[in-house]
Amino acid sequence: MTDDNSTPELERALARATAETNLRRLRVILPMILGLHALGVWTGLSRPASAVSEAVRTWLDNLWRLQASGFVVAMIFTAIVYGASRGPRLERLAHNITPVVFAFYLVWGPLVSGNAQRARANIDVFNFVMMGTAAFLLTPTTVTLAAQALSTAIMLAAAWHFQRDQSVLRSINVNVITIAVGSAFLSRLLSSSFRRAEIDRRTIEAQKRELEALNRELAARVERKAEELVAKAVQVQSLAKQLQARVRDRSEELARALSKMHEGRGSDVGTGTVLGDRVKILGRIAEGGMGAVFLGEDLATGERVAVKIVLAGEAQDVATLQRFLRESRAAASVEHPAVAKTLHVDVSEQGLLFQVQELVRGVALSTVINSKLRFSPNEVARFGATLADALRAAHAAGVVHRDIKPSNVMLTEDEPGLKLLDFGIAKVRATPSTSLASAASDEPASGAHAIAKQQAALTQTHEIVGTPEFMAPEQILTPTLVDDRTDVYALGLLIYRLVEGHSPFRVSSVGEYLTAHTLQLPDPMSDDVPPALAALVSRCLSKDARVRPSAFEVASVLDAIADEQGAPPFVTSAASWLAYARRSLDDPRTSIAPTLG
Repeated sequence: MTDDNSTPELERALARATAETNLRRLRVILPMILGLHALGVWTGLSRPASAVSEAVRTWLDNLWRLQASGFVVAMIFTAIVYGASRGPRLERLAHNITPVVFAFYLVWGPLVSGNAQRARANIDVFNFVMMGTAAFLLTPTTVTLAAQALSTAIMLAAAWHFQRDQSVLRSINVNVITIAVGSAFLSRLLSSSFRRAEIDRRTIEAQKRELEALNRELAARVERKAEELVAKAVQVQSLAKQLQARVRDRSEELARALSKMHEGRGSDVGTGTVLGDRVKILGRIAEGGMGAVFLGEDLATGERVAVKIVLAGEAQDVATLQRFLRESRAAASVEHPAVAKTLHVDVSEQGLLFQVQELVRGVALSTVINSKLRFSPNEVARFGATLADALRAAHAAGVVHRDIKPSNVMLTEDEPGLKLLDFGIAKVRATPSTSLASAASDEPASGAHAIAKQQAALTQTHEIVGTPEFMAPEQILTPTLVDDRTDVYALGLLIYRLVEGHSPFRVSSVGEYLTAHTLQLPDPMSDDVPPALAALVSRCLSKDARVRPSAFEVASVLDAIADEQGAPPFVTSAASWLAYARRSLDDPRTSIAPTLG
């Protein structure tokens, strides 16, 4: 009997287990065999007082010699099995001695019973040896059958030679053959049972080890989650310190700022300038559509920050100021590690409207896309799950980003691997509770409700806002109906672009993009893309917003796809993407800070 799952390693393990079992059994039965040999020697040497025949005398003489030789050999066997712990050589010898013991007694037994035929018709020793070795010693099938066949042949030959009574001889032959067959069957049955029991035991132990490993892994996960919670608690305490001055409605300060800006004051911002007793300017980073971005030092915490400033020339555009304030409030209302944090918004004594943000170090996804045409679907799934979870947090806060595109996603080497930027055209939905509170109050509307009212006024003229390549159909056709699923459509376009290396619509001009988003079906994804990922992207790109999944569902499905494929956390992939982009750009420096406009 063989096992279907038998392997060389398993066979070696079974051989070791068999040898150890035989060794334990020999340590028990060999001392008893020594006693039986001693009794046999005494029986052979004792002579009856009365005269005995020559046949009986010969039988007794041979009996004590056979028992004496058996006693000596058994002493040697006993010394070996009990001396196994004294050295590696004796241990190897003890583990390999079972077939020798088996063969010796299957030869010795029929010799004793054959000698007995001189004086009596007795084969008890042969029976005892055949059945005893089969029951107590586990040997390979070939050794078992060969030794039992030799023992049977010796017994039959001895009986034929010494037994003169033909009827007794026939009876002995039948008994010998019956015992030989029975012992062979018993030996094979017990060996197979031992093998199966040992395999089952090892299987159970392996499963136990797997369960223990799983328990350790689960415990480690719980511990990591606990560490993350502790880290988040520390982060919350830090944010509490940073957010001493919350983003708020500053209509009077804004009016003063407009007046001062109109007069041209505050246009010169240099290194060392302190704004609002909150932030010190350390240097200019970049220019933007609404002004400029500076590197600054937060005087409240001592940390490096990004400072967005609306400069005098642009400040005369009221729409620009409204966008600036809308972005500040929208970003400040979203709390998620993948969203760049807004720390402070204020107007300086010089009349400068400024915003203090978390300093993000990394490379824009648009740069990475330009340096690497196609990404692993597993990496993209983890990326999409991270970005979708950030959108989930924004949507839960009533904020629709409306401009999800590669240039508004910064890849970083810090957790969770990316930052969502630029809420400049975000749509903030007033919640029912906010609307009721404002209606019941005589004070002007503020916060999310005020922003929603401003946006309603701005979109009454059917103004289309967004980036044509990443706009949802409703952004083009009915801007007032834009909601959470608009961001999901753009996310689907971004995932498609990363996986396939191109847009799902083979167009190039702005007009062609607007037509494609509203009328054209996207190209199907490649066959090597996981079906679950392709199906999710197809739902995200549905023309009917009601068919699209929520950001929460997108994050859950993408995480499941990434987990199934064994994808690492996205921060690991982000590090490799950044390294690739920097090598392609031949520029080891990092892009710093969020964009402005």
